[in-house]
Amino acid sequence: MKSEKEKMLAGDLYDASDRLLTQERRRARALTHQLDVTHCGNASAYKQILSALLPNAAADIWIEPPFFCDYGYNLYTGKKGFFNFNCVLLDVMPIQIGSNAA
Repeated sequence: MKSEKEKMLAGDLYDASDRLLTQERRRARALTHQLDVTHCGNASAYKQILSALLPNAAADIWIEPPFFCDYGYNLYTGKKGFFNFNCVLLDVMPIQIGSNAA
């Protein structure tokens, strides 16, 4: 039997209150909050948070806070991606942006 996460990623009906999915969303919320309040001059902290939040994104993307996403790990970006203020990405399924995304 598929897990709720497997169902979600397959585009099937799933239980969003599943323990694992809830934990993963809370983690993403904590990281987006950290990203939003990190001083803009602290490039090292910004990159560290961004890397933890979006492990499948190019290293040179830039996000203007506030930024919102469900999980973060479902976001795939090409090089030099830019997300402007108040960007909301509902990544319950993979999202591919830039660099010849299919």
